[in-house]
Parts: sequence; structure tokens; C-alpha cells
Amino acid sequence: MKSRELANRTMTLPGIVLAMETYLADAADTRSRLTDAQAQEEAQTLERLSRLVDYGQVAATGDLAERVRDGAFEASLGTKDIRTYLTQALRIGSTAANRRIGLAAQLLPSTDTAGDLVPPVQPVLATAFRAGDVSADTAKLIATHVNNAHTLATGGIIGPSIPAEIEESLTSFAQQYDRDFVMRTAQRTTHLIDPAGGEASWDEINDKEGIRFGKPRRGLVAFNGFLQTIDYETLMAAISPATNPRQRGSDGSDGRDNENEASDTATGSNEADAVVVPRPHRAQQLLHGLLHAVEVASKTSKLPQNGGLLPQLFVTVTLAELQEGLGSALLPFTGPIPVDLIRKTACDASIIPIVMGAAGEVLDVGHDERIVTPTIRKALIARDKGCTFPECTRVVQWTEAHHITHWANGGETSLANSCLLCSHHHHLIHRSNWAITTINNIAYFIPPPEIDPQRIPLRNHYHDPPTALAA
Repeated sequence: MKSRELANRTMTLPGIVLAMETYLADAADTRSRLTDAQAQEEAQTLERLSRLVDYGQVAATGDLAERVRDGAFEASLGTKDIRTYLTQALRIGSTAANRRIGLAAQLLPSTDTAGDLVPPVQPVLATAFRAGDVSADTAKLIATHVNNAHTLATGGIIGPSIPAEIEESLTSFAQQYDRDFVMRTAQRTTHLIDPAGGEASWDEINDKEGIRFGKPRRGLVAFNGFLQTIDYETLMAAISPATNPRQRGSDGSDGRDNENEASDTATGSNEADAVVVPRPHRAQQLLHGLLHAVEVASKTSKLPQNGGLLPQLFVTVTLAELQEGLGSALLPFTGPIPVDLIRKTACDASIIPIVMGAAGEVLDVGHDERIVTPTIRKALIARDKGCTFPECTRVVQWTEAHHITHWANGGETSLANSCLLCSHHHHLIHRSNWAITTINNIAYFIPPPEIDPQRIPLRNHYHDPPTALAA
């Protein structure tokens, strides 16, 4: 009897809090005695616990929302607004309060006017969220994209069954992969079902686009602004060597040019007297001047190279998507964008579109050379899009070409015998028992027996996420 009373008391929230406080008090001493496997298991258990707490907070929010609407706390807090109540009573920010309110509306059952129970709006996601398989942050991401799909379905733009299909697929991905992967998959799916949805209007571009410099203070100049996605990719393709840890000098410097040069160029420009309709305002002129300078510099041999290539903007898109203007293209820094944006800019000489077949194939480039040529490097960028090691997120500018069969062992320098790896995983492959094979011209990594006794080949899907729609 005493043991049951103790168990019941422990299962109350105060009991759980007390148990957690006891665990945390002893964790520092206990953790030092854990094996690597035990330490990982502990971290994973704590992560699942945090997701269960996420659901508990949302469930409590749903209950409190009804009480607040009924005026339960109006006398004490003077409000019948659930967001105001949450921020005051729980001391949380308005962003967290809005997220909990939104998730409660989508993922909790409700009652109709007749008092009958109504299942959650998004039942598949709700089940995974309640089981602790999906965090509140990822659940909010999925719920937003599914809601957008419902809006498109209501407007007759997509079929009525597609929102449920997207919900099921994204929830499944969230149970297997990290939030960033789910986000990129959701973005690519949105671009596929709503090609025009990712474009800003001309009024929005004209209102926001530009770069603005503040006044110098203590030797520093602040600047901020907005630029279009393609312009962002152009800029990042040119300046990314400064962020590449492989490019830093031994003294820790990053090799950036004197930033005052950019400031002098900006403040010394003269506006033309001719009237242009619509005439770019000064902030736009500064931004376009910077982009023009980057474009000119990228065509010279003066800038640092990225993996053997001068800074260039690479766009990866399938031939069918490019021809139809539907779906998405992949950019190194942004990820999926509507393919229609590429169709509008593919004629620009500073942009290199790499068109691929439906199966993602790129024609091989055969050369009997030890060093990967620029032509092969471009093909690798089109195919791999970044480090190919499973779950690595490094973009192409931070990768090196790796011979799957070493050149010294007779391996040819070709697309079929090469893959892109970041510096860390390149070293790992050369000093460990990981093996690489290719399936349909895609690199798959075979773990060492001590990691996976079955040695099941793994592929990195991060740089080429699937859509949440059935093929």
C-alpha cells in the first residue's frame, strides 16, 4: 500500500518536478561515470522528455484558453485574452504564448456547440506530438505548411487530399530527421504546389530592397537591408571564402578586405540626373553597385577560389522543372526556391544553371588526371550539392573532391569515382573504417561494424530533400 501511495505521489506534477530536481542534483557526479553509449542515451531521453513537456504545455494552454474565455481569471488579472493571460501568469514571451495557442487549436481535440468531441484538425501530427516524437518548434513548422496547403485546397489550386498527404509525410520525416531537414522538405513541397507563393511583389521589393549604412561610431559602421534571393546567392558565392575555416590564416585572420573601401565607394557615388521610371532610390543604387562590383570581380582571377573554382553561382534544377516552370531549384545557401525565379534569371551570364535529368544524373567527365578538373567539380556540385556524408550540412563551397577508389590504387578521376566531402569528413574517411559505394551514381556510406554490424549503406538527403508528396 505504501509503495502504491509513493508511486501515485511521484506521478503527480510536483512529484515529477521533485524527481527531476533530485536527478539534476546528482547528474554532475553520475554523468562522469557513464559510458559514451549511456551518455548519448541520457541526452536522447532528456530530449524526449522536453518534447513531452512541450505537449503538456500546449495541452494546459488549451484548457486554460477555455477557462480564460469563460472569465475564470478576469477578476485577478483583468483580462479575457488568452495571450495576455499566458504572458502574465506564466511569465513567458508573446511569441511562445502565440505558438502554444496556435498548436492547441491545431493539435488538440475540441468540442462543438452540441458538446460532442471533435478530433484535432491535424490528427497525424497531433498523435506524434503527444507521443513526444516531435518538438513544439517542429510541430509549429509542419502545422504552418499544412495550413497553407489547406488554404490552397480550399481555393481549388490543389486536390483536397494533398494537405493530409503533406501532413503525414512531414510528420514521418520529423520522426526521423532534424528540424532543418523537415523545413527544407516543407519549403520544396510548398514551391511545388504553389510556384508563385515564394515571390515577393514589385511593391514589396521596391519598398524593402536596399542596403543602408549607419554613421561611423568608434571606428565601426553599421549597415542593414534587404536583397532578393538570387542577389543573396550571388553575394554569398563571392564572399563565402572568408567564412570557410579552411581559408583562415595561422594568425586567425579571415582574409577579408578593408571594409572602409566599400564604405568609400558607397559614399562617393554620384546620382544620375536622368529620371528613370521606376527610379531606384539611393539604397537600391548602393546595393546594385555592390552586386555589380562582385559580378565584375568574380569574372577575374583575383578572388580566392572555392574548391578549385572561382566564385560562381550554381543553380541545380531538373530539365522538366525548368521547362514547365513548376517545382523548385536548389541554391547552395538558400536551399529550395521556386524554379520560376531561375527561369527569369537563367540568361544572366553570371549564373550557371546546371540542368539535370529526372533521376538526378549528370553526364560523366572522363580525364586521366589526378586532380579533379573544374569541369568535374561543376558536375559534382550539380550532383552532390554539398558534403555527401550522412546528415552533414556543409555547402559546396566548404567541400573537397574525394576519390572513392584512391587515385594511387588505380581509381580514375571521374564523376563516377568522386564525391564531395567537407574537410572533417574527408579526414574521417581516410582514417577510419567507413567505406563508400555508389548506387545510381550517388555516394552511399557504409558504417564500420562497430557502429552498425549490418553495415547498411547510408545516404545524405540534406542537400536534396524529397518532397512530401507521393511520386
